[in-house]
Amino acid sequence: AASDVYKRQVYIYTVSDITIYENTADLSLPVMDGKTFVLVTCYPFRYSGHAPGKCVVTARRIGRKQVIAALHLCDFACE
Repeated sequence: AASDVYKRQVYIYTVSDITIYENTADLSLPVMDGKTFVLVTCYPFRYSGHAPGKCVVTARRIGRKQVIAALHLCDFACE
């Protein structure tokens, strides 16, 4: 129902490192714990096809807050 209430935690991160690997063979993922978020994407960004490198963005969780929102997923997905 549209009145369903979901309590969610929103985590806040700060970027601690951005590393560009020109060659995927050189890729090295950082050691992670429960407060580390790692995003790996293709590089160069505008490359079309299989990109030769990777961009690795590492972020550390610095906080969180509770968000209460009313949402009914079918309002968006079932039209």
